Amino acid sequence: MNNNYFLLAALTLCSVSYTSTIAKKHKNKRKYEKKYLPGFRSLYHESDFTNLEVEGSIPEWLQGNLFLAGPGTFQAGKERVNHVFDGLAMIHRFSFNEGIAGYKNKFLGSKAYKKTQKRKKMSYVSFATEPKRSLFSKLFSLLIHDPVDNAALNVMKYDDEYVALTQIPTAVALGPDTLHAQGNRPFKDSIWGQMTGGTPHIDPDTGEIINFLVFFGPLMNYKLCSFDPYKGLKRKLIATIPIKNACHMFAFGLTKNYAVLIHTPNTVNFLTLIFRTKPFAKNLKWNPKKGTTFYVINRHTKKVVKKLKGPAFFFIHSVNAYEEGDNIHIDLPALPDPSVIDAFYLKTLYNPYHETIFPCSQLKRFTIDMKNDTIKSKRLCEKSLERPCINYHHYNTKDYTYAYGVHSKTHKDLGTCLIKANVKDGSYTIWEEEGCYPNEPVFVPKGTTPGRPEFVAKPNIIDSEDSNIKLINKSARPAVPAIARQSDGREPACPPKLILSNAEGIVSKEREGRVEGSKTDLQTEDDGVLLSHVLDSKTNTSFLLILDAKEFT
Repeated sequence: MNNNYFLLAALTLCSVSYTSTIAKKHKNKRKYEKKYLPGFRSLYHESDFTNLEVEGSIPEWLQGNLFLAGPGTFQAGKERVNHVFDGLAMIHRFSFNEGIAGYKNKFLGSKAYKKTQKRKKMSYVSFATEPKRSLFSKLFSLLIHDPVDNAALNVMKYDDEYVALTQIPTAVALGPDTLHAQGNRPFKDSIWGQMTGGTPHIDPDTGEIINFLVFFGPLMNYKLCSFDPYKGLKRKLIATIPIKNACHMFAFGLTKNYAVLIHTPNTVNFLTLIFRTKPFAKNLKWNPKKGTTFYVINRHTKKVVKKLKGPAFFFIHSVNAYEEGDNIHIDLPALPDPSVIDAFYLKTLYNPYHETIFPCSQLKRFTIDMKNDTIKSKRLCEKSLERPCINYHHYNTKDYTYAYGVHSKTHKDLGTCLIKANVKDGSYTIWEEEGCYPNEPVFVPKGTTPGRPEFVAKPNIIDSEDSNIKLINKSARPAVPAIARQSDGREPACPPKLILSNAEGIVSKEREGRVEGSKTDLQTEDDGVLLSHVLDSKTNTSFLLILDAKEFT
């Protein structure tokens, strides 16, 4: 009798404890409610081209196509990729023509996509996800050029052909109407490297595309290369930099006479890559004691003219770089460490009991004194700014005033505002709407005309399953350009990239490689609009925002 009594009491206590635990979990779930999560779900819906419902008006001068490349789905059969950077590529296109807007989205349909769909499992190597492979397979893919064509980062134009890009140095030809892959476009030279920058630069004087390569091998090195997209896919080697360990470098600085590669202490060595049992991202090691190395390359003499040490920091994007006397200024959103990469693992994002921390970057200027061999840094704005853009068309490699980007109010935000920062005096203006999460913006200068290359690489993190898209004028001033609202059923998915390309050919069709200056109606640096794909968590839809860059309303 007494034994039964104690057994019943024990069971009651266990039941109460279990019920309390469940209640606590539900309480935590409410505490860590992640309103941005709809944007990290897979999108399977593909839309044929359709005209959009417009509320308000689209600027008359805004003509052309906006291409967005990014992950469409994170599923490979019953398997799921580990990271938002690893999803299968999908291409979105917004079209603007005489006040009418249209939309279409399709999976890129690359070899990696077709292989994965056929096998119903992960069949390609990516940043933080890797299928099981033999040592021989790893050696083959590392030492023999074995590109993965899941191009979910950028869209550019090489001469008359659109191409989708990833950090593997092989472009995928893209049908601008079908949005489907039309074959790979490897470079026709012997310059070797397995990884490249996600945001190439364009020389504003020559039209050449400049980027770096990372070679993983017994003798690791960085290479700086350039090529003329109007003369074929043959690169010219500018400089080679031997290194012991390679960092995960996504962007670099370019000025009129120099290129600056920034080697952060988030590195990997060759042997680790060969014998690794984990994906590439898990082999990167953060060692802040080593600091950050700035390699300054003279683009004319093709020599590394400076190798200087700076404080340890991490970055993904760069804003702009330019020369002033004996100084080189490089502006970028600096982070204290690479923990931002960890924040985008899907298991973390999907866990309702885990509070995801998104480190807030600081917009900083690193000044290299070429005469005295020193590096100094200062903060340009008290507010965080990430996923930046500028008026690239007119101010790339030049002294400038305004940087635009996404602002996070706290480390719990995935960016709830757009920000316009004055890098001269530190002032700023913010656009926000309750429950909205903007993607990184693209600046489109007013009156842009054909005859000069225009390249903007920005990640798109928007998903949704509703194919109904709208354009809404949210401006308080009738004369200010409209805001384009979309509810295409997508919510933030993963850091893909945005590019604006004029339907008439913002990218020059000059055959000699030299580009003539374009005639525009530009009056000031901020005379234009910002385009940003925004998640509205209140309705689980998204919209394309067209925001007056000058008024910022």
